[in-house]
Amino acid sequence: MKSLPPLNTLRAFESAGRLLSFNEAAVELHLTPSAVSHAIKSLESFLGQTLFRRLGRGVTLTAEGSIYLAPVRDALTRINTASAMLMQQTDNQPLTISAAPAMTIGWLMPRLARFQMAHPDIEVRMSSTPDVIDFARSDIDLAIRSGSGHWSGLNSHFLMSEELVVVYKPGLLTDTGKTISTPEDLLNVSLIHVMPTIGQWRSWLNAQGITHPDTERGPKFESSAVAVEAAVAGLGAVLIPKTFVEDHVRDGRLVLPFDVEATNHYDFYVVYPSERVDVPRIATFRDWILGEV
Repeated sequence: MKSLPPLNTLRAFESAGRLLSFNEAAVELHLTPSAVSHAIKSLESFLGQTLFRRLGRGVTLTAEGSIYLAPVRDALTRINTASAMLMQQTDNQPLTISAAPAMTIGWLMPRLARFQMAHPDIEVRMSSTPDVIDFARSDIDLAIRSGSGHWSGLNSHFLMSEELVVVYKPGLLTDTGKTISTPEDLLNVSLIHVMPTIGQWRSWLNAQGITHPDTERGPKFESSAVAVEAAVAGLGAVLIPKTFVEDHVRDGRLVLPFDVEATNHYDFYVVYPSERVDVPRIATFRDWILGEV
């Protein structure tokens, strides 16, 4: 590999070319600006090409630099990904899982003890967030994600359908003081909303043939987990995936009054990067959770 430049010069070039600043590249790489400049000059000397134009305090890529940047960035990314994959295959690494708060609290957490008892050698760490994580930029090994099941570069395994049900605190009455007995009674009940899925009440009521004058009235919350706790506190009725509230209903904290379910457009999947399919701790958890469902 006589044409392969030193790795440190390529890292300096990629950072400076992406940021168009030697100073910002120095901060990113924990170097001094002079060290970055020296690395770039060494690379230019090695290649026999000028990669940057120096414009006062700023820099811009030459035509040759622009051509060279993309393959260098791709090569460094591949090296980083391959190295991370090998490092994650060690037996003593923890298993880091990402799931939305409601899925974590309502379904996964009550079952994790069984996994830990069966596999005490695997340390589990939970990241409970509604955000869709980027596996390439995080230490997350595996996620439970709601969607279509098709994500580029990821292996996905179907877990369960997202069946929506209406639940509320036992003893909740309508605005007219009536006990809730039919879906029509929801016209006189405060509706609790989850902001990312605020249109679900309208769709559910329309499916029951009910026209509501204002389906978006009522308290609104950013996460399903908080919306469920609002229902437990008696703030109103919430439309929520059945799996999130099965324990609440069984323990009597919430009532599921109607034998009416609506399948959402998305299902739940366990997902992880395709290149990590043989990482032992990921494969172990995948097989366990598929067994749970």
